[in-house]
Amino acid sequence: MVALAGTSFDLLLIGRVLGGLGFSSFVVGIVSYQSAYIPPEERGLSFSLVTVGSILPIATLVPLIEYIASQNPAIPFLWIAPAIGLAALPVGQVLASSTPKNSYQKPRWGSYLDLLKVPGYKALFLFQFYLSFSEALSLSLPNYAEKLHLSLSLFVIPAAIASISLRIAGFKLLERFQRVLLVPPAAVLIVLGFFFTGLYPNMITFTVGGALFGLGMGVAFPTHLSLIGDLLPKGLLPKGTAVLFFAGDLAWTISPLLVGLAKPALSERGIFLLLPLFTLLAISSTIHLLWKPFCATYISKNKRENTI
Repeated sequence: MVALAGTSFDLLLIGRVLGGLGFSSFVVGIVSYQSAYIPPEERGLSFSLVTVGSILPIATLVPLIEYIASQNPAIPFLWIAPAIGLAALPVGQVLASSTPKNSYQKPRWGSYLDLLKVPGYKALFLFQFYLSFSEALSLSLPNYAEKLHLSLSLFVIPAAIASISLRIAGFKLLERFQRVLLVPPAAVLIVLGFFFTGLYPNMITFTVGGALFGLGMGVAFPTHLSLIGDLLPKGLLPKGTAVLFFAGDLAWTISPLLVGLAKPALSERGIFLLLPLFTLLAISSTIHLLWKPFCATYISKNKRENTI
């Protein structure tokens, strides 16, 4: 629909709405499926490999499309996304046919209010909000880099390489740690990645910032998605997944609005300094008030269960 929109705002809006509905349904479905059928001991690695698919286009398709658009804007590069979507249809059929027919028992579907009773879920919701709020700063990064006469690739490529490398090669090492212990440092790395670009904006800090951001993203998303299956009963998996992604969508809505409101009073550099700083303060408060007490109880409970 977006490729067909041309200069029509209505068609472009409809295309974006349809894309959002489709993407949301896909994400909730695939995460719930993995949480329900992947064993807990393999869940972290499974999610890390699957989420590589969301990072690969940043390192491959985005630079390619950017190059094509700069060389020959007449080339219909908007049709690349629909072509990839059609090519993925047979993969969905394979997934559906490989699910054991007798492995599914209809659970008791809980309510959204039941999520509030799950230990640790409220804090996980906040961490998802924080990392998405920081990630949304990437919308302002191209304009910021252009004003500094720096290439956006200085940030994007190290981020993609760090994230993909960690998810493929390093996540087996991270499986040695309790997943709940990985959540706070991952969020801090993501925020520091953007804070670095505002602290001393140059080629080196953009590259280091991108690498820190990529490392944080490489840990955060597989860990958050794995924890959905760890914390929630099967009947709450779809709702828990949807609400967690709602936290991310809410952050992606609020962050650009705050950037727009802050721009008249702050420089681009000030935005990349102050917003990450306030986010770090919020993360610190959540760690001490919610996450540390939950982790102590959760780890103690797991140790007792493993000794039985």
